[in-house]
Amino acid sequence: MEIKELQHVEIITDVLCDACDKSTQLNYGELKAEWGYGSTYDGEKYRVQLCEVCFFRILRIIKEEKLDSVKSNANQS
Repeated sequence: MEIKELQHVEIITDVLCDACDKSTQLNYGELKAEWGYGSTYDGEKYRVQLCEVCFFRILRIIKEEKLDSVKSNANQS
């Protein structure tokens, strides 16, 4: 025998981009960090939810920073 009852469930209907505040329509990427023992930020957790445009813009910035660092190190050799 099945026993049923009506329950109210909270669901996420949208996620706003943490960079531009626009709706992601539940189509978003995340950057996460959990800092451990010995870190200046020990115990801190971060979660940034980003729309597609902001995610790839920030990813491009990270890649450019890495490329600049590699070029700088190559020039010092």
